[in-house]
Amino acid sequence: MSPPLDTLLPNDDQKQMLAAVGRVLSRHAGQWNAQRSGNVLADLRAATQALSGMVGRGAADADKDAGPKVRKFWGWGYEGEGPGELMVEVFLELLKLRFGLEGYDEVPAPRIEDIELRPPRFGLPEELATFCSDARLDRASHSYGKAFRDIVRALHGRYDNPTDYVAYPETEDQILALIRFCEARNISLTPYGGGSSVVGGVEPTRSVKYEGTITLDMRNFDRVLEVDETSRAARVQAGIYGPALEAALKPYGLSPRFYPQSFQFST
Repeated sequence: MSPPLDTLLPNDDQKQMLAAVGRVLSRHAGQWNAQRSGNVLADLRAATQALSGMVGRGAADADKDAGPKVRKFWGWGYEGEGPGELMVEVFLELLKLRFGLEGYDEVPAPRIEDIELRPPRFGLPEELATFCSDARLDRASHSYGKAFRDIVRALHGRYDNPTDYVAYPETEDQILALIRFCEARNISLTPYGGGSSVVGGVEPTRSVKYEGTITLDMRNFDRVLEVDETSRAARVQAGIYGPALEAALKPYGLSPRFYPQSFQFST
């Protein structure tokens, strides 16, 4: 029995996607024709790569072996990674078709050297200063989560309430010293895992009852401490990311069994 005809025809979403791809193809046709090598296989390979880039199937990310990755301070992911230019073009055309738009107001990605932050509102004793930072990139990176409102504020350089310091402790004694200092000085201390909160969980408090804020980054506490294979339970440190936890439990035949949208940077 043949499937109903309406199941074979493209729906509205598919029609708009095809139209968006068609617009981008038309826009670049002249340039691509001029770059043709005359080698049929090479030209076909180039065309396939271009089409893959339009729908997010190509290798749009930066070279994975280019060195240590740096997280974007204003948004999700790492610097140099993300959708390719062609995919962005197709997506913008799709939005035009979907919502009847004629154009966009483009907001360029902010540069850390252009971000202005107030100076820290208090000083640190020497024992804490050794693992705390007041660098602009550290403070900006830890002042927002990843909600839509966070991205919008960061894109526009609105950091009116940055954390005063970011702590990177390596031992539990350092964490304890930090807690005691904050308690004695009436400083707000905010724990920070992967920074993927979309509910303001990592944003520094604005409460006037505190003299300032410190963000406690748990990145150095990223180990699985104990696995009980009988009860299928594990004791892990608070800073381990989801993919690393999954990989560490795999040899035991175990899994966290949940994959939030923020899995890459979840803790």
